[in-house]
Amino acid sequence: MIPVSEAKSLIRNNVNRLPVRRVAVENSAGLTLAEDVIAPFDIPSFYQSSMDGYAVAFDTLNLSEGKTATGSKIFRIAGESAAGNHEDFVVLPGDVARIFTGAPLPSDTDTIIIQERTEPGDGGIRINDHAIEKAQFVRAPGAEIRADEVALSEGHLLTPASVSYLASIGVVDVVVYPSPLVTVVVTGNEFIERGRSPQKGKVFESNSIGLTAALRQAGVANVRILYAADTIEDTVQAMKKACSESNLVLFTGGVSVGDYDFVAAAAEACGIAKIFHRVAQKPGKPLYFGKREAVTLFGLPGNPSSVLTCFYEYVLIAIQQLTGRALELRSAEVMLKQEYRKPSGLMHFLKAYCENGLVATLSAQESFKLSSFATANCLVVLPEETTVAKIDETVTIHWLP
Repeated sequence: MIPVSEAKSLIRNNVNRLPVRRVAVENSAGLTLAEDVIAPFDIPSFYQSSMDGYAVAFDTLNLSEGKTATGSKIFRIAGESAAGNHEDFVVLPGDVARIFTGAPLPSDTDTIIIQERTEPGDGGIRINDHAIEKAQFVRAPGAEIRADEVALSEGHLLTPASVSYLASIGVVDVVVYPSPLVTVVVTGNEFIERGRSPQKGKVFESNSIGLTAALRQAGVANVRILYAADTIEDTVQAMKKACSESNLVLFTGGVSVGDYDFVAAAAEACGIAKIFHRVAQKPGKPLYFGKREAVTLFGLPGNPSSVLTCFYEYVLIAIQQLTGRALELRSAEVMLKQEYRKPSGLMHFLKAYCENGLVATLSAQESFKLSSFATANCLVVLPEETTVAKIDETVTIHWLP
């Protein structure tokens, strides 16, 4: 049995990034960049209006002192430029061009007079603007980004805003770390389908539902579910299939030392190199972790609360290592609202609720109970040597996703 810190260190040291893949920008949200993205063009690539109004040549305005243009002078409208227009035209001194947001400036113009500071008159417009600046409301080429500049750096997690930005500067595809292919294997003879009445000796299976939801929350959508009866033959068969199809395999149940626990033996039969089995913690002491080439395998305890605790504390670290995403639970130091006692020797992860810097452990801490997990927003972490955590004592929590 090894301490929690050693178990987590072994996961970090034994799980490597997945091979990189080039994907279309529109399919890259939620993935992590494996290399810098370089801007292919100046964006915008032309002088562009940022407002509706009129394009003029600043030096032809003959402004009074104070950069004011008011009075009775009529400026003839020489043409119109709308977004998407690519045909140029000349605007002579004393003329203006009608222009709209996003449109290119016509030749020989460099300044926008916004529509609200003009008025129509005698076939043209009058300008009433008391503070005109040269190049006002004009986006210069490269105002967003210059060609060959780094648009986003390696390691960046691509959000919806990220992919929209890359598309807007003309990027077609990116090199990323992909999401892992995951197989969840539920072991046991005791399960019945939801929708049926409870039966003696049978329970409703929830681990595959909870793990699939947790994986999706971590950005992993490609999840397969397999079931294995409590026999060595069934467990080996399911493990072989899972390892042939997946980067990450999660077994639930069958990892303890009972007569019907076959995951460790099946792993040995399948050529999985055991890295650790049993961690000094509660819940989840029988946790198993092994590797075979590019396949990472966890044996999670069967009790639902243990499954989720081990997923959040350990499996998320493995997914972080595979994908480059920052998934490991965030820690905080907060005040404990009530005393908690435990034996020494095991680190405890307690389902809890934290608000305004105060944390309260919840009832139903037993590993088979999920009711408290359903309302928890964090886990209180009590070290192995701790026997009493007192009221108002500072404790460490791990925020749940």
